[in-house]
Amino acid sequence: MKKIISLLFVAGVLNTVAAQKITMYSTTASERWTSQKVTVLKHASQTPEVSVYTDSLLQHVTGFGGTFNEIGWNALQSLSQEERDKVMASLFAEEGVRFSLGRTPVACSDYSFGYYSYNDVKDDYTMRNFSIDRDRFILIPYIKEALKLRPDLKMWASPWTPPAWMKVNEHYSQKSSGIEGTDIGHNRLDPARNVLGNVTGFKMQQGYLQAYALYFSKYVQAYKKNGITISMLMPQNEIAWTPCWPSCTWRAEDLAIFVTQYLGPQFKKDSLDTEIWMGTVNYPNPDYIRTFLNQKMYRIM
Repeated sequence: MKKIISLLFVAGVLNTVAAQKITMYSTTASERWTSQKVTVLKHASQTPEVSVYTDSLLQHVTGFGGTFNEIGWNALQSLSQEERDKVMASLFAEEGVRFSLGRTPVACSDYSFGYYSYNDVKDDYTMRNFSIDRDRFILIPYIKEALKLRPDLKMWASPWTPPAWMKVNEHYSQKSSGIEGTDIGHNRLDPARNVLGNVTGFKMQQGYLQAYALYFSKYVQAYKKNGITISMLMPQNEIAWTPCWPSCTWRAEDLAIFVTQYLGPQFKKDSLDTEIWMGTVNYPNPDYIRTFLNQKMYRIM
C-alpha cells in the first residue's frame, strides 16, 4: 500500500497555486507577539513530494519530545496558572502534541541560570557532598508537571560538563570566549587554560573516573527517589565542541574507557537498569563511533 503526501511551500505568486490567508505570530528583540497576515500557497502539481509506504517498515521511531531546563521553567512562571496549564497540555496532554520523550540536563547547561554541579567540593571522590537539592526547586517540578499529563514520558539525561574539579582546566567551560570566531563569552576563564577540541577535557585518572561514575549512579538514584525514572543516560552532550559555556570534549578512546571500565560496572554494582547510550555526538565523521566501538579490550561482556 502506498500513500502520497504532498507538501510544498512556495514564495511568490504563481498562476498554478491556490492561496490561503493565515495569521502568523512572532516575537522579535523589540516587539512581542506581533501578528502578520501571510499567504500559504498550495501547489497544483500532482507530483508527490513525500511517499509513505505503510506496509514496509524501514526503521522504528521511539517518539518525539523536547528539553527541560531552568530558563524554560522560569519563563512559564511568568504566566498565570491557567495559561501555564494550557502550555503544558499543548505539549504533553492527549489533545496536544503528546510528547513521549523528555531530555533533562545532568546539572547545569547553557540554559541554566548559572554554573553548578551536584558536587562542587574538590576531590570528593566518595561523593559525600553529592546533592540534587537545586533541582528540587526547578527541574524536578518542571518534569513532574509533564508527568502528570504523560505518566509514561520516557526521560533521558545528559551532562553538559562534569564538575569543574574533574576537568583538566578546572572550569565548567572549554574556552574563555568565542563562538565560531566571535568574542562572545564572559565566563572568567583564563585564555591560557582553553582546551582544544580534539583532546579529552576530563582528567583521565583513576580517582576522577571512579568518582564520575559514582556521580552518575547517585544522580539516577536521587531522581528515582524524587519520582522520576531516568531511562537513558548519554555521558556527554555535544562531545566534540569547545564553546564558552558548560562543555567537555572526549576522545573516543577515553570515553570508551570511562563507559566500559567505570560507568557500566558502577551501574551494574548498584543494580541500575538505566541504559547508557552513545551521544550526543555532534561530530560528522562516523569514525568517532567506530573508534569507540572498536575498543574491544574495554568492552563489558
